[in-house]
Amino acid sequence: MDGRTTAKEIGTRIRKFRMLKGWSQKELGDKIQTTSAAISKYEKEGVHDIEVIQELSNALEVDLLKDEMDVEGEVGEIGLEILSLMLPVYEDFEDDEGFMPISYLFRGDIAGEIDFEDLFSGDNLFGLSKDRVLHELSKLENLGLCVREQFVDYDGDNRDIIFITAKGIIAIKRRIPDFVMPEKFKSYEMFCENYSSVQEYIDSSNIHKEIESIELNSAFRYNFFAFMARSLVNRDFSENKTFHNSYFIGLNCYADILYSMMLEMSRADADRLALDKVEFEEEEALSKLASPDDDYIDYILNCDPDHCRDFTEDLFISYLGNMVNKKYYIPANEKEHKKMQRALSEEEKRLKALLEPKMEEQNDFFEKYNNRVKEIGEDGKKVDVRKLFSKDKIETWVKSNILSPDGDDEKAKQLLMEKWLNEYYTARKYFQFPDEWEKNGLADVVRDAYGISDIMMKHIGETYEDNIDDRNIMSTSWTSIFYE
Repeated sequence: MDGRTTAKEIGTRIRKFRMLKGWSQKELGDKIQTTSAAISKYEKEGVHDIEVIQELSNALEVDLLKDEMDVEGEVGEIGLEILSLMLPVYEDFEDDEGFMPISYLFRGDIAGEIDFEDLFSGDNLFGLSKDRVLHELSKLENLGLCVREQFVDYDGDNRDIIFITAKGIIAIKRRIPDFVMPEKFKSYEMFCENYSSVQEYIDSSNIHKEIESIELNSAFRYNFFAFMARSLVNRDFSENKTFHNSYFIGLNCYADILYSMMLEMSRADADRLALDKVEFEEEEALSKLASPDDDYIDYILNCDPDHCRDFTEDLFISYLGNMVNKKYYIPANEKEHKKMQRALSEEEKRLKALLEPKMEEQNDFFEKYNNRVKEIGEDGKKVDVRKLFSKDKIETWVKSNILSPDGDDEKAKQLLMEKWLNEYYTARKYFQFPDEWEKNGLADVVRDAYGISDIMMKHIGETYEDNIDDRNIMSTSWTSIFYE
């Protein structure tokens, strides 16, 4: 090899043939006893060491020192079809007056990309062999018309996505003269924004990964996380959680406390409202009765295998309906069948009798709070909350309902909240209070209850202009005003 260019070409070939085999960087690294970081470096910067090149060639079953890109000139019809799968599709529909043109329709949720495996699903490429498709895809990549990238998304899921590039869009526009760019369409460059890859784009915002990991299993710090989720800029490949429901508005700490007090929400009630609906064990049991499995039928009916037989020996299975394809015992005769029907019916009645009062209590509980939410939100109704609650009443509520973390889950959420408060001005803004609360001591009571007084003290007097790092990940700064 001679020079930097050749080494870079080797890196390009490593990536190409790794992707053709469907391997991740880690999988290729494992085959030559190195790390995924080393493979990433080889692909980006190239390889000079001839022994490393030989090891990689053996693993990939190709001679990396030879140019085997085989682009065959310009992209052909199959390549254009692959590109079209990432673009909106122009279709016609027939109405009462005949065929009328309609605008481009998205094939997927996001125009501009397609999951690699989806290339081979249904009739997308009309049964073309995988080798042929991979060959055409390689040509497209080499011409810079698309990019295939394997990355880990915000949920920690491995993704294998093909993106159309800006150059690819230009190429296919030649085939659709009246092509109009949809509002939400993105090229690979647009997905990456100012980063070199989608993975780098995702890795640039840890807070999006962290907020996706939060489980909504209690009201602990719920409003704070709702506030942060609403403040984040939406990002591709993220669920962009909102955490918002009618009982937790996530506006700011001052507003959220007063709103909870107006709802007369206790800490115990808040946990139920955060879950929205509890799934009772009787509901699960009833579901199993409707779609039973072997163990459940045996448990309920105490089936004796000597008096039952496999469903393949009996045609009378109507009472099991959609479970025809499952293997379990059924009655050997009409007498046994009626016995089973009675047992199932009695078990259903027993479960419903247990479930009914629980469901009624739960419905009453949520109806009570829904009515309170509706009353607070009545059109034209303004409430001066300062006249509703005295300082002592607010302080008592805070100390009774904003509690220290209990258990590993709550401790983890507390640590995450404190981490964000140290890192983001927007997070600290949630705990900014009106002058009245600062002067009468209520603000300190709240911050003490949350266990964040020391953190907030370190940032007294700061402004948004002092925290430019927030601007890339945060959107609107929420107001501190609540009910005039």
